[in-house]
Amino acid sequence: ANAVRRRGCACAVSRRGRGSAPSSTMASRDPLPAQKRIHLVISHDPEALDLDDTWKRFLSSLAHDGLDQMRSHLLELEDRIPWNAVDNVVWEGVRFKWMDMVDCPGTASALSRALLQLEAVMLPHAFVPGWAEVRPRWLAEVQAASTAWRLREVLLVFEAHLRWLRFYAHDGVYAHVLLALLASPLLNALGRAKVIVKKQGKNQNPAVVLGSYQRALHALNRRIEVYAFDTAVEFTGAVVGALAGHGALGALRALLHHGLAAK
Repeated sequence: ANAVRRRGCACAVSRRGRGSAPSSTMASRDPLPAQKRIHLVISHDPEALDLDDTWKRFLSSLAHDGLDQMRSHLLELEDRIPWNAVDNVVWEGVRFKWMDMVDCPGTASALSRALLQLEAVMLPHAFVPGWAEVRPRWLAEVQAASTAWRLREVLLVFEAHLRWLRFYAHDGVYAHVLLALLASPLLNALGRAKVIVKKQGKNQNPAVVLGSYQRALHALNRRIEVYAFDTAVEFTGAVVGALAGHGALGALRALLHHGLAAK
């Protein structure tokens, strides 16, 4: 995950916390009529209603709180997205400015632009296969979103199409297991190459043979970086295939299974 501490908002404008609505005033008033409540739920557009000033202030406070929640959700989501899922070259140069923009009080349209900017730097392998079909309509809905409520809905759609389980499996399990194999004395011990040398030919250098295994595992690591494995079974098969013929294959296989089980 992006382990970079966020900077404070540069705008020097204090946020409004939750509970800022005039609840004590509203408690003495009649409830909002059912027809107007339905309109709010469907259209999220309090400006289109014929409301008195007290109700307008109350709904305005809810809108501000909704934008605050949207900012927090968007920042928290970006922080959970792993670096391998975004275009590092682009995002590293604009990330702090983007976080400042999101964290500062603003309008729903400003947050929709921030969401579109985040989606634009995501790499294709970060999304589930169905995202390509959903994306055009989703982009249109984000651009049309004019309230915090509607933005929250499209943000949840975006979040639901990210490969969270694959992020965890690759970054939290496969990468650690592979590093343990690369660091294992079983892989690097030259004495284990004798059997391989006989199979490969008498003129093979054991160090060269072992180096080929290391290169094969590093190649798998590059596949881990782009979340290429659908299942743990597929990952295990790829590792065992990369180590085929190694004199310590049985012990390395046991180390592999132990690492997967421990995670």
